Amino acid sequence: MQTSPKIHYGWIVVGITCLVLLTSAGIRSTPGILMVPLEEEFHWSRATIALAVSINLILYGCIGPFAAAVMERFGIPVRSCARSPWWAWASPPPR
Repeated sequence: MQTSPKIHYGWIVVGITCLVLLTSAGIRSTPGILMVPLEEEFHWSRATIALAVSINLILYGCIGPFAAAVMERFGIPVRSCARSPWWAWASPPPR
């Protein structure tokens, strides 16, 4: 009797990582898709929207090494618990 081959745990991690990266890439590319609706709704210029997206990307890139240092020093659970109140405060209330 043959046993069915089991999927190695590493492949599960690779799959979840791919899903997270695809999701985050989709979220980060939404300003390009929403450029015209943002212009029409809020009467912002394309330059203003592009400036906001550019500042976001620059800060996202500059904070990476510091976030890695915090994770290395304190660990991921401590960083996640410390960040949760910030996200609760920064998130808009539901309508």
